[in-house]
This record gives sequence, C-alpha cells and structure tokens, in this order.
Amino acid sequence: MALFLYLSYDGMVSLYMVSLVFGLAQGGIVPSYALLVLRRSRTAERRGEHQAATAATP
Repeated sequence: MALFLYLSYDGMVSLYMVSLVFGLAQGGIVPSYALLVLRRSRTAERRGEHQAATAATP
C-alpha cells in the first residue's frame, strides 16, 4: 500500500511522508487494537479475543 501511495508523488519529501504514515500505522496504531481488546474483555474470554485481534492485524 505504501508503494502505491508513493507512485503518485515524486521526491524525497513525499517518500518521507508516506514512510511516516506507514510506520505510524503499522508500528503504533494497529498493534494497539490487541491492547484495547485485552483491557475491555473479561478474563475467561480474553484468550480467544486477544488471539483474534492479533491475527487480524497484518
């Protein structure tokens, strides 16, 4: 996906911006879904929901 975003632009600044957005999404925002599930679920249900949330993230 990041490569497709970069194809429409030319230059180093656009490469840095696309890399920043991609890095924030994959490194910070997406992994936080599993943490949110852990905090909101009960102990008995936690294992299955956590595995599903972790498996759903790319």
